[in-house]
Amino acid sequence: MRRLATLLVALGLVVGGCGGGGDESADTTVPPSTTAVTQPPWKPFTFNDARFRVVFPREPIRSEENVPVDGGGTRKVIVYKIDVAIGEYSVVWADLEGGQVDAPVLLQEVQQDVLEEVKGTLQTSTDVSHKGHPAKEIVAKLADGGYLKGRIIVTKRDLFIVQATSPAPEPSRYAEFIGSFEVL
Repeated sequence: MRRLATLLVALGLVVGGCGGGGDESADTTVPPSTTAVTQPPWKPFTFNDARFRVVFPREPIRSEENVPVDGGGTRKVIVYKIDVAIGEYSVVWADLEGGQVDAPVLLQEVQQDVLEEVKGTLQTSTDVSHKGHPAKEIVAKLADGGYLKGRIIVTKRDLFIVQATSPAPEPSRYAEFIGSFEVL
């Protein structure tokens, strides 16, 4: 599974830091004044091909690839990603059907690969359950000074990496994003 974890990171979790470059209204912070900025509502999207639903500010960019895995064969990997003004939000999905998966081992391998790929320094790592599925929540400090916050989730047939980058350890819409994530 190590090779699959490395390829997942290479395909979808290589983050461009916190520069964003996307829709300026999609993700903002509250200025230090007393006037709060009203953020536009995010919309739910269902991705039947990758068996999940989540909210995004607009339709994300989709990419797909079949990646080789240890022991031969390939696994389908799909990435849904969107850039926002101060970072990005993405979900990486891999098909694990037919494979024997040791969830704690896979969660640890993917976490390590994420850190290596983004040249990040682990700030926190917590074993959690995401709606009944084993998961790991991580926060990493990135080389550009920004942060990656993500949740790695394993089901009997899927691996998900749900993540966001921003200049702050807690991306402004992360709670809404991760809270909306559902396995179908």
